[in-house]
Amino acid sequence: MAEVKLVNVGKVYVSKERGGAFAALSDFSLEIADHEFVTLSGPSECGKTTLLRLIVGLEFPDSGEIRIAGREAKRFSRNPFRTGMVFRSGSLYPHFTVYRNLLFPLKHLQLSREEKDLRVREAAKMFRAEKLLQKKPKELTREERMRAAIARAIVSSPDVVVMDEPLAMLDEQERAKLRIDLERLREQRRLTVIYAAYDLSEAMALGDRVVLMEDGRIERVRSPQELLQEGGLRREE
Repeated sequence: MAEVKLVNVGKVYVSKERGGAFAALSDFSLEIADHEFVTLSGPSECGKTTLLRLIVGLEFPDSGEIRIAGREAKRFSRNPFRTGMVFRSGSLYPHFTVYRNLLFPLKHLQLSREEKDLRVREAAKMFRAEKLLQKKPKELTREERMRAAIARAIVSSPDVVVMDEPLAMLDEQERAKLRIDLERLREQRRLTVIYAAYDLSEAMALGDRVVLMEDGRIERVRSPQELLQEGGLRREE
């Protein structure tokens, strides 16, 4: 079970541009069920990225708690939970081939060389990256880098995967193709996924539920169908 529970989570940063301290997240509470695909949507600097970084343990909350499978989340380096993260830029290791990038999350798993190879190739196949395995990131297009990055995030079959606007840097045609693969991931892999998207239509297309955020707080939590009924696309007009 990989349910995620956030209880009254708060995070404060200090910024000269903002004239001092500001709350990136305030009293944020949300429960995400095991195997649920939840999307976060809202304007820039509404707290989406901060929330994802807290869930995978890259940062600490200043207040409240985050629990995964009933246990408190720790810093990433000591995190006992199997988590995968996709950054907006992809963040592949530049000196590794795509194959070695995908192999890296399997490093500490008790698997044979053959099992690791099979997992790498299966993850690459799901995101149509089989022909990229011997290339390095600098040889890839933007779309190919993102395909490799998502494949790396799922290769170890983690309990929770977080994705921070993975389609944001792609053009419309690239986004459309990769969205098809993400929809297939949702259908075929039983993962708990928390996915940030500025584009509300993207969030509605992928999510079981959509969390609308504003100024570090939850504005609404709705199913895509409920948002359509409520006129949830108004923000994009």
